[in-house]
Amino acid sequence: MFTIDELPDSPYNTSDVVELLEEMDDFFSPPLTERVRMESGLPSLEAYVDKILTLGHVLIHFDEKEVHGVTLFYANDQKQKNAYIAMLAVKQGFHNQGIAKKMVIKAIEIIKKEGMQTISLKTWKENTIAVALYEKIGFVVKEVDEKNIKMQYTFPS
Repeated sequence: MFTIDELPDSPYNTSDVVELLEEMDDFFSPPLTERVRMESGLPSLEAYVDKILTLGHVLIHFDEKEVHGVTLFYANDQKQKNAYIAMLAVKQGFHNQGIAKKMVIKAIEIIKKEGMQTISLKTWKENTIAVALYEKIGFVVKEVDEKNIKMQYTFPS
């Protein structure tokens, strides 16, 4: 049986999330460790996960044996009422099972309860599978540059 839960309420911890992200490092372009350093200025994936845990939310998809995927997001911009999905990652071997979709939908539910009105995210242009998933859920493309696609979800009024 699969479960989606939020750290720290799950049987897993930060090290399990960091381990999964390190496993998937080279599946991101640029590699995840490099991207975290460039975009957040933080020295490691562990520091990045700790930051999100302090200021945002970490959802994990798991069973009794292992973590299959993670979603890291912020829902703390009370002025703009905008949440931000910082990362969605599903472990190799668990793709095409609906895990990413379930995790994004769970994140949307939490974000709505936090009182946000919109959700932003960005993914690299070549990640057509992620773009299609986000569009299917209701995100729309807001901006495209040479590397990234920025998307937004707006809660119905």
